[in-house]
Amino acid sequence: MNEALDIFQAYPVPWQIGRTLFELGELKRGEGKIKQAGEYYSRALSEFERLHAAPFVRKTREALAQLGSK
Repeated sequence: MNEALDIFQAYPVPWQIGRTLFELGELKRGEGKIKQAGEYYSRALSEFERLHAAPFVRKTREALAQLGSK
């Protein structure tokens, strides 16, 4: 997935960048790497906020909150 992120950043497509960052967060959370998951989720949140993508802002904030409860 890092290759996908590199491609999307080269052709600025913020929606895909946000989605890829979110999925990387999911992957790291599944691996138990909570700090890394939080970093990816935070970066995804920034992209979604910039796009005013309210449903994905909410979803990403929920994912971050779940990390804090672990």
